[in-house]
Amino acid sequence: MKFTFSGATTSGWVELPSDLKLVGLHIPSGFVGTTIDFHTKVTPDGSALAIRDVGGANVYQVTAGASRFIPLDPRVFAGLTHLRLTSSNSETLDITGCVRSID
Repeated sequence: MKFTFSGATTSGWVELPSDLKLVGLHIPSGFVGTTIDFHTKVTPDGSALAIRDVGGANVYQVTAGASRFIPLDPRVFAGLTHLRLTSSNSETLDITGCVRSID
């Protein structure tokens, strides 16, 4: 799955497969941001909602940098159908989301 940034801080929306969980991000060499956070929406045309950590206290955010693989907590994305990423800087690139089936 690809999260496409087109000269903005926010990627386009990606529909998550119902049987798979997001477990990591591959950040390409052209990435210039320092953090990534995540948003979802309840319906396809709904408003963006910040995703919180498993306890619900903090916005789920990861430290990012160019040419990295960042593992993610798949529990955070359980039950979500739509996802987008927000970088701390404008980007023009694709970030690859790694998904796996987790029982």
